[in-house]
This record gives sequence, C-alpha cells and structure tokens, in this order.
Amino acid sequence: MASDIKGVKTYSSLDREEFLEDGYYTHYSLLEVFSSEMLVEILSHLKWQDLTRVAQTCTTLRDIVACATLWHRLWKLDFTNCQSPQKKHIMHVAARCPNAGFLKLGSVDFPEDEDHGATAPSDIPVNGVESGDAADDDVTLGDDLAADNNVAANDAAANNDIVDAEGPAGVAGDEGANHMPDLGDGQNEEEEEAESPWQPYDLMILEILRLCPNLRHIDLANDGMTNRSVEAVAAKCDKLKTLSIGESEQIGNHVIVDLVSTLSHLNSLTISRCINVYNLDLAHKDSNILLSNITTLRLHGLYLEGPNIEVMCKNCPCLEHLDLSGSKRLRGISTDLQQLEISCLKTLILNNCTGFEMLHLSSGAAELQCVDVSYCKNIRHIHLNCESLSELKTDGCEHLAEVSILSSNMTQLNLSRLDSLSVISIHCPSLTDVNLSHSPSLKIDQLLQIQQLNQVEKLYLTGCKRMPPTDISKQVLPSMTNLRVLHHGGHDWTYVELWSKTLQTLALSHLTNASGILLRMPGLKDLSVYNCPVITENELVDGILLGRKVARYQGLVTAEEADSYSGELDPQFGAVNLKSLSLSMLPNIQGNLLSCTACRLNQLTHLEINKCAFLRKLDLSTWLNLQQVTVNSCSKLQTVVATGKTIHTLELKWCGVVQHCSISTPSLREIDLKGSNFEYFFLDAQHLRTLEINGICFNPDHTAVIKCPNLYTLVLKQCGCSTLYLDAILRDCPKISNLQLSACNKINSLTITQNIEVLKLISLRRLENIIVDPSLGRPCPIRELVLHNLPKITPKLRRCLFEQHKDTLRIVEVRALAKETDLTLSLPNLSHLTLDQGIHLKQIKIICPKLQYLRIQGCPNLKELGLHIEELPLLQVDHSSPLIALQHLHLTSHNVKFLGRVLRYYCPNIVKLTLSGDNTSLARIRNVGHALEHLTTLILLDCTPSDDLKPWIDKDLELAPNELQRESNSLTVQFR
Repeated sequence: MASDIKGVKTYSSLDREEFLEDGYYTHYSLLEVFSSEMLVEILSHLKWQDLTRVAQTCTTLRDIVACATLWHRLWKLDFTNCQSPQKKHIMHVAARCPNAGFLKLGSVDFPEDEDHGATAPSDIPVNGVESGDAADDDVTLGDDLAADNNVAANDAAANNDIVDAEGPAGVAGDEGANHMPDLGDGQNEEEEEAESPWQPYDLMILEILRLCPNLRHIDLANDGMTNRSVEAVAAKCDKLKTLSIGESEQIGNHVIVDLVSTLSHLNSLTISRCINVYNLDLAHKDSNILLSNITTLRLHGLYLEGPNIEVMCKNCPCLEHLDLSGSKRLRGISTDLQQLEISCLKTLILNNCTGFEMLHLSSGAAELQCVDVSYCKNIRHIHLNCESLSELKTDGCEHLAEVSILSSNMTQLNLSRLDSLSVISIHCPSLTDVNLSHSPSLKIDQLLQIQQLNQVEKLYLTGCKRMPPTDISKQVLPSMTNLRVLHHGGHDWTYVELWSKTLQTLALSHLTNASGILLRMPGLKDLSVYNCPVITENELVDGILLGRKVARYQGLVTAEEADSYSGELDPQFGAVNLKSLSLSMLPNIQGNLLSCTACRLNQLTHLEINKCAFLRKLDLSTWLNLQQVTVNSCSKLQTVVATGKTIHTLELKWCGVVQHCSISTPSLREIDLKGSNFEYFFLDAQHLRTLEINGICFNPDHTAVIKCPNLYTLVLKQCGCSTLYLDAILRDCPKISNLQLSACNKINSLTITQNIEVLKLISLRRLENIIVDPSLGRPCPIRELVLHNLPKITPKLRRCLFEQHKDTLRIVEVRALAKETDLTLSLPNLSHLTLDQGIHLKQIKIICPKLQYLRIQGCPNLKELGLHIEELPLLQVDHSSPLIALQHLHLTSHNVKFLGRVLRYYCPNIVKLTLSGDNTSLARIRNVGHALEHLTTLILLDCTPSDDLKPWIDKDLELAPNELQRESNSLTVQFR
C-alpha cells in the first residue's frame, strides 16, 4: 500500500487508518498521508529556485525533490536572481534539467583556482549527452539540494519519457559523443593562427549547452564572455529562436555574422552594451542568402552608423521590430535612399540616442505602427510618411523643432513638453485627440496646419504661451466643429475670452495673471478652473453667468447691473448650462457671491471646491438640481448650509473647525466629514444610513442635532457632546443598530436603545453607567460588544451587561482591564473573544461552548486559565501571542484534536493540565507530554479512557522522560 520515493514512505487513502487513533491524528504533518503522485504534481508547478527551498524544509520533501520527474519538467532556468551564483550549483541544476528550453545567465562566481587560460578538452561532446556522462561530472549543489551520486544519471535516463509542458522537449542527445567541431570555421587566417584561449565562462556555457540540448531561448550577460561562447551557441543550438548577449567587451563583429549565418531558426537577436561590436554589417556570409528568419533586432548601446542600418534592413527583409536604443554614432535614418528596405517594419525604437538628429521615413515603411524617439535630446526633425503609424513617442526631445506626419491610422497625437517645437504638419484623417501642452514655441498658424482639424474632439493647449485665448476663439474653435474637450492655460494674459457653440468640457489652469474669464459657450457642460491666483470671485461669476464684465463700485454691483442677475439669462452668453463645476486653488473665492448667484445655474449637478484657502461661506439652499458636492481642504470655511432637495452625496473633508453646519436634504445618502470639526452641527436626512463625525461640541455652548430616522450606523469620535445630546440623537435616530463612541470624554452615562446590535465603546474616560432602556421590557439584541479603556466601568457592571445579553452576544472584545485579577465569562453563543491589556489578571474562566476565535494577550501575570468549549480544532489561536506565564490550564471539551500542537504554541510553559469530558488514549497523552516539556501533572476529569489506560484508572500513571521523548521531568497522570 505504501510507495517509496528515495526512501520516503507515503500512504494512500487506504492506509490512513494507520495514522488515526480514536479518530485523532497522531502526526502533525499531512505529508505522510498524501500519495507520492500528489506530492510530485504539487511540486511540479514550482520553479527550480522554489524546489531548492522546499528541499530545505524537511527530509521528506528533500527526498521528494530529488525525484527526476520534477526536474525533467522544468523548462525555464533563470540564474540571474541567485544571491550567490556559484558555478557548481548552476552546473548541477543544468545537469538535472535536460529538457530546459530557456536559459538566462548573468554573473557567476568561479572558484579561485579556476584556470583562466584553458583550452577546450578534445573529449567534450557537442551535439548530445550520454546517460552516464552527467553522473561523472564533478558538480554538486551543496546543502540546498538533496541528490545522490546517481541523480544526474537517472535524469538523463528518464529524459525520453518526459514531455515538456512549456517548450519543446526532445531526447537528451545523439548516440555517441561527437568531438567539438572547428568553431573558428569562417574566420580569417590571422584569427585562426592567434586562437584565443577558452575562459571559464566560455567553458561553462559549452558544458550547459551539452547538458541542455533543447534550448530555444538563451540570455547571456557577463563581462567574462568571449567570442568562444557565441561560437559554442552557434555550433550547438541549431534550433535556437531567441538569443540575447550583453555586458561583454570581448565579442566582435565576425562571431555575430557567423552566428546569424549558422542559426537558420533564429528570429530574435539582442546585443546590449558590447563595445567591440561596432559598425556591424549584419548579413549572411553568403551574399546570396537573406536573413529572412529574423523578425526582431535589439542593438542597445552599440556604435552604429547610417550605412550599417541600410545593410541590416536590406538583409533582414522580414524585420518587424527594430530597437536601436542608446546607439552612439547614429545621426539619422532616412528612407530617401532606396536601399533602406523596411516594408515589414512595425516598431522602431530609438530611445536615448544622444547623437540622433533626424528621422525621415517617407517611403517603404507602410507597416510601421510605432516610433519611439524618447530622450533623443539632439533630434531636430521628424518626417514620417507611414500610412499605418498609430503612435509617436517624443518624451524628452528638448531640441525637436519640426514634426511632419502623414498617417491614416493615427487617432491620438502627443507632442507635449517640447520646448523647441515650432513647426508641425499633420495629415491624419482619423485624428481625434491632439496634445500640444507645454510646447511654448508653437503658434496658432501651426495648429491650423493640422489637416482635417474639424475631426478633432479633444485639444490640449495648456502652456502654449503663443496661442492667445482670443486667437483660439476666432481662428481655431470655429473650424473645429467636432471639438468637445479643450484644456488651456499656463500663459500670462490678463483676461481670457473664449466662445464656442460645440465645446462641452473646458479646463483652464495656471492662469497666473488672469483677472477674469469670459465664456460664451451655450453647450458647455463641464468647467474646471485650477490655480488662478489673481481671478476674483466676482469676475469668475460674471464670466460664467453673463459672459461679460460687470461694472462695480468698490466691489458692489451697480443698480443697472443688478438687473442682469435678477432677470432672465441669455443662453448665448456665459455657460449657464453647466452640469459640473470644479474650482481648485483659487485664493480669492470667499463664497458669498457664489452662494447667492450660482443658483442661476439650473442644470448644475456636481460642484467641487478644492484648496480654496479663503472660502468662508457655502450656501447651497437655492441650488435646484445639485446632486454631488465636494469641498476639500478649505481651512477657513466657517458656514455651510445645504438644504437642497436633490443633494444625495456630500463630502466636507479637511476643512478645520466649521462654526456653523446645517444640512437638511431628504435625498442625502452618502456623507463624508473626515478631518472636519464643527461647533454647531445640524443634520436632517431621511435616507442617510451611515454617519461618522470626528469632532463636534467642544465647548458647552456648542450644539449638535442629528435627525436621521433611517440611520443604521453612527460613529462619533473625539466629540464633546454630553449625555443629554447623545440621548437626543439616539431618540431622533431610532433605527440605529451600530453605535460606536470613541474618545467622547463628556459622556458619563449611556442608555441602550432597542435596535442596537453592535456597540463599541472606546476610551470613554467618564463613562460609568450603561443601562438598557427600561421602557423596552426586554434586553437589546446586541451581537457585538467592544469595551476598550473604560476606567470607570466596574466589573459588576460589566458582568451585568454580559448577563443581560448572553443569549445574543457573538463577538466580545475587552481591553484595558484596570486592577482586575479575576475574570469569568459565561456566554453560551459566543464565537469570537478578545482579551487584551489585562496586566493584573491572574485567573480567567471562559465558558463559551461555541467559541471559535480566542485572543488573549497583554496579560503578563496570568497563571490559571479555564476554557470550556465544544471543539478545540475550530479554535483559532495561532495569531495570538503565547501565554508565557500560564501555569495551569483546565480544558473542558468533547473534541481535542491536535491538542499537543495547539498547547505547545499557546501555553508552552504550563505545569498542570486538566482535561474534562473527553475520550483519550495513551498515545495522545504521550503526544501532549512530548509537546509540553514542562508539564508534570495531567488530570483526566470525567474522561473516557481507551483500553490501554484502563489498568491505571484506580491509580496514578507515571511516564518517564524517555517515554515522552524529552530530556527531563516525568509526567503524572491522574484519573478522577
């Protein structure tokens, strides 16, 4: 029935009874119950690094990890994240993974005595590996892997039976050992005569390629790599698809040419920071053969020039992705010359080519979709005539002056933050979004050079200092009949005038000198004004409502102009159809005029005011259709009045101390008052269900009235309201079921109402009485009770509270028990119990049969604990700190599975243990005695003993230390 893996004995489901005694597990781990097939299947989903870690956990898993099947399934070998990439460890892993298809290797730690001038031994196989070769290699993994001397041999023997899950899998190698071919074939005569020696890194690469003949993807980055490593890859990996080499100063052009000429399946080549690869003409050695298999080229940080790019593109006709990031000498790319053939190219990346000055693709790039010239600081001209182009990235091109694009697929154009950009020519009939933000050299006439400008829907011009608002209104907006979104600002004009009949969203920002905004936009729905330090509230309201300047004398509206506000507004002037208004960082907004006149915006549904430092008043009582109001970080706000019938969401956050806040709206459903305090607070909301207030009624003359008949959750934190105010709030909110009071230091008495189910009382220093409303005639249905830091609540009052609600309580949390030494809890339906900070407690008795969660901590003097529960395995205690001082535990339970494991963690130092009302056996007694090394007395009270314990029922049982597998202290078992 049992199966063995390297000496590991595991059991099937038919053998589980051997591990069960009286229905209890006698072992801590279930690994011995799992079948070997199940364990192998679980571990097969891990990487090789994870397998080595698993092998260090226990001897069982260590031996299972040695199973050849696990390693044969591994496809990816990545050694770049090893803390100590030692050669012997890497070689051992490679020897065990003959089916690996991916290899990534970086720095390697070689032994100090490694020969740095060796030549390749003549007997090193090149094309395959025999089953016995791996066993003879002098490679070991060390302490982190369990392997005997025949593991590698077993791996190779089983290779033909394993199918690779991720990549292609093949046989381990060809029969018979082939000697290394002339890897230098194709080099000139001088290089053959002066053959370079094999370096340790080269020899290791050659050996890995021999051990893993099925590699399809290789990534090598090491300064010790020479031409020999590349030659070995070319000679041994005839089916290689992806190759990446980098960080080497010893690789030259000729081995790269030999490589691409030899590997006919290679489709992706990456060469990074190899300084001796310069002026590379990538082509086949046979001029009549093209490199049609290569679709991706990444040449990072190489010395390349224009002719090299021409040769590369001519000989790679199927090239789709070309990345020349960091090229040192490349000055420009142009398709004016017919020899630059890039008809299949889809992606061109030229990141950080510091010497790059010009990109001109006027023909032959019909498939090009993405061009990235980010951080080419010296590029000045871009001309792209590419029908499929959809994306152009120009981040950090600080000297870019001219951009010309012709494309049928481009929908979004981003030419933002280009300080030198002054000429643009855009022919993109599908263009919908144009972003020219913070390009200060552009003028209006260049913007008008964009063809099909009438198709553009979104236009971003923030920071375009040479595009005055008046010119935009007169020249740009009339021709952009489909424009819906406009972002503008970041200039020095003193007045902003904009008019458009189609614009729906307008964002004005960073108007440092603008004193007024005049809008004539009857279709405008969303307006955002941000960081305009000069504009006044009067001029802002004038521009929005009237669309013109209003004559004032000493800030007061003249009699003639007053009629303009009281009469019918002209919809062709201003933006009277606004639905959303956002005002941010406007220091001159005080709220008086806004509160009085903005009610004329009959369609406004969303109002947001952020960081308006001098906003003092906000009256929303006459706003007819307002639904959402957000006020953030307005520290000088003094008065808030919200009596609209349509407001359903209100945020009033981080506004300091508000003197007067009156909210009366029947539709209010969400309110957030975080970070705001109130002197006078009035709230009347018929549909509000949750309310949290941080700070009201600090002084005796402050008042708070809350009338929410459908309120279910009330949270008061750091509030100075007295018991009188609290009783009134609970009376006006009769449906409150969740009441949380925290740091409300003026409350000395609390009357619990009929619907309270969750009651949390935290840091109420003056609270001394908790009573149930006498008019109820029955206890409240409290399910959760939290009593934290209540210094004036007596133990008698707490016991009375528990007794009144013992049938309904499910969760109890008691913290900071002052000067109490004994605590008794008898709650028949309690499931969660937390006792904390009982520094004087010495004895606790818990009678909670249905308890499932227990946390006792912060009780350094606790000596005795009585626990009466139904099933111990359901009790969660691993999250709790151990009770180090506990000496005596009295446990009453009908099911004490895993008793030793639980007690060893939770109370490791107990000396006396009493078990009541349970079935027990000698094996379980020994298990407990082994787990608790300080236990000297075990009392079995009303327990049903097994047959092996019946001889000792009438007398004490003494178990010696050797029977308990511990060093000292015998165990006395008493039956009562």
